[in-house]
Amino acid sequence: MNSFVAMNGEIVPLESLRISPNNRGLMYGDGCFETIRSFSGNFLAFDAHIHRLHQSMLYLNLTSDIQKDDFYSIIQSLLQVNNLAETDAIVRIQIWRRGGRGFVIDESSSDCLIQVIPVSESKESVRLHVAKTPVIPNQALRRSTKLSNGLNYILAGQEAVKHLADDAILLTLDGFVSETTSSNIFWGNGDILCTPSTDCDLLHGITRNLLIKAIRRSRTIELEESSYRLEHLLDADYVFVTNAVQGLIPVSDIDGTFFSVSNQNFLTIKKQWELMKNNILQNESA
Repeated sequence: MNSFVAMNGEIVPLESLRISPNNRGLMYGDGCFETIRSFSGNFLAFDAHIHRLHQSMLYLNLTSDIQKDDFYSIIQSLLQVNNLAETDAIVRIQIWRRGGRGFVIDESSSDCLIQVIPVSESKESVRLHVAKTPVIPNQALRRSTKLSNGLNYILAGQEAVKHLADDAILLTLDGFVSETTSSNIFWGNGDILCTPSTDCDLLHGITRNLLIKAIRRSRTIELEESSYRLEHLLDADYVFVTNAVQGLIPVSDIDGTFFSVSNQNFLTIKKQWELMKNNILQNESA
């Protein structure tokens, strides 16, 4: 497989890439990123991902030489040269601030690295562990953005590994369910589907937003967004997580509490999701 990346809009071989060890992304995680799934060169909510990237840059006071409208053509070219235009792939856009050492710096220009890799096969279900590491509150760092420094996620992820789980659930400082390290979380009690509201310090996931719109449009299942204690989640009939790469993945257990991965309501929701996803992709490729 070919290995090319796009550095500041220029496609170059990966082995020729040279990045200074003094870059602020490496030293401080001073940047932001987006992860987008390519379905044979088509995308779900591509504009929403680029808009969130732009909002993350505005929050960090970053500017880029790459215009918003240029990302699409650069990514398409990158998929072509890496022989990934006709298959599923993961696109990662990484932005970091230029400049040197120090936390107090008057610099807004940035560098941009775009990579594409094949999609690995998803698990049929995942096991979760409730981490002691809490989610970072919105008052500290704006949670509607995807920032490069994810140390709290890494610490929570290490807790999950120690408990033989695939991912970790993070709670707010007040003890409400928020998200996992890589996904938003939903669960069902009877005919009611629940998910934490954005007041619970969670990332405003693109897939989460698309799914909420699809469910409310279908009106087959009642959706509630609120603040929930862990006990409410553990009492659910079924649980699933969502992200841009894997879509919807059922949860088999949380610290030994088991859930159905073939619940009829979950299967209905997944069917609605697949129909909406296919419609969007068909319209984009038309």
